[in-house]
Amino acid sequence: MDTSMADLAKRICAGVTSYTDEAKTKQYAIIPAFRALGWDDTAPGQVAHEVQFRLPGASPTWCDYAFIVGGEQAVLIEAKQHDKNLAPEYRQLHDYFGQSRAVLAILTDGQRWRFYSDLDRRNAMDHAPFRVIDMCGLREGDEEFLHAFRREGFEATAIRARAKGTRESERLHERLRGWLDEALANPSDDLVRLAMRENGYDGSKGRAERESWRAGIRSAFADMKGATLAIDKERADVGSEYHSPRRPFRENGPTGQKSAGRAEVSRPDGFRLWGQEYPARRWKEVWVTIAETLYARHPDRFRAAIDGHPNIHLERPLRSPTQIGGSQYWLDGHGSADAMRSRSVRLLKLCGYTEADVEFRNA
Repeated sequence: MDTSMADLAKRICAGVTSYTDEAKTKQYAIIPAFRALGWDDTAPGQVAHEVQFRLPGASPTWCDYAFIVGGEQAVLIEAKQHDKNLAPEYRQLHDYFGQSRAVLAILTDGQRWRFYSDLDRRNAMDHAPFRVIDMCGLREGDEEFLHAFRREGFEATAIRARAKGTRESERLHERLRGWLDEALANPSDDLVRLAMRENGYDGSKGRAERESWRAGIRSAFADMKGATLAIDKERADVGSEYHSPRRPFRENGPTGQKSAGRAEVSRPDGFRLWGQEYPARRWKEVWVTIAETLYARHPDRFRAAIDGHPNIHLERPLRSPTQIGGSQYWLDGHGSADAMRSRSVRLLKLCGYTEADVEFRNA
């Protein structure tokens, strides 16, 4: 069937409220998606139904579907009733994955599609999906990604390789960003000397001159971050239209007044996580509470999650360390409101959840 994913997504979402059980979810959302990608669910050599697995110490159990390539299971697919919380359901698929030769796995309720592989440890499905697609909110690149799952020319190992490359690039980016933030907020002697040499100073006047440069680097970094916040806010205010940023300011400058430019960030008024309300009056409290809640709920997968998060460590080489209660993990408590929200969302995703699971509220 030559159907665009965008058209399919529209049809799925048009009837999404009628998927009252798993059977209807399969019939009206999941099977149509298979067929749109060229997988014939009536052909045994293409899509296997109710694939049996015998897990150690348990009765036989069945995975809903598997895409078959060359007579082997290439992709396992577990279907759930629409609007079900998918995050806790990964464990079942994880067990199947370890008993198969598949290199990809999908957990879906027809609307949300969570794609997994074994990017962190070979033959062990990752706790967190490497991609999540919402058919009712397709983003740039989603349709192209789904087309890689078309039966014609399908290469599971190539999809896995691209996902692994993307994962490693994202981790490197986050680590370098964290390192750069720390380096510029707390310039080392080596960085100060480098800045002086690059600007024609040899540092011969001694410590006082170096400390002046160190303060200058901090100030320039603060202004740079302020300008970035202003640009982000203006872009958000006008949508895709762009306006040049106004001059950034320093709070409590020489005149005692705030110049226009830096985005003002309000305090939080609590937040909602998985439908439960949590109080918070500072964004750091939001970040710490979410981390502690995730650790309490998933201590087994928390170590794997922090490997992909630059702001959580097993030691305290942090600017403002805060320990997660009852654990050996330390959080970086220094950062802007945007940074705290971003860290929280990233940790949720690394633990297998999505951004939709949390709702932040400003005061």
